Parts: sequence; C-alpha cells; structure tokens
Amino acid sequence: MRKILILSASFAALSVVPSLAFAEVIKIEPEVKTWVMEQPGESIVIDEDLAVGAVLPKTVKVIEVPKFKKYRFAIVNNKRVIIEPRTRKVIAIY
Repeated sequence: MRKILILSASFAALSVVPSLAFAEVIKIEPEVKTWVMEQPGESIVIDEDLAVGAVLPKTVKVIEVPKFKKYRFAIVNNKRVIIEPRTRKVIAIY
C-alpha cells in the first residue's frame, strides 16, 4: 500500500510541476493599459490565433509604450495586445 501511495504522489508531482513552469505571471502597470487603450490606430488582421504567449509575426508593426520601454503594443484582430519586444510574445490582450 505504501508503494502505491509513493508512486501516486510521484506521478502527481511530475504532472503538476511542468505546468507551473509555464504559468509565468507578468504584472503590467495600470498606466500601460490606460495608455494603450487610448491610442488610435487601425487593426491588423492575422490568421493565427491570438493568445497570451503567442508570438506575433514580423509583419505586425508594434509601437513602443512611452515611459515603459519594456513593452510594445499593437492592435491585432480588433484587440489591443501588449508585447514583450525581444521575443514578440503577447503578454496581455485587451
């Protein structure tokens, strides 16, 4: 019985730990969202699914967020997205 419990606990740990590694939470300053939502612009349509963690294609023009140079933003598929500039990964969708 003890071996079964140890085996079950080991399996559960191996199942949960990898998912925690991808659950990175990025806190975005409220001023960034406010600024991004106020910006005019035209939406760019892409065929890919738009989701947090997705990488935007190079054809999507991104704009630097003033005072917060660690962010870029774009309007894609009628949604405003905040992007990590080095990787072009979407970190928030509004």
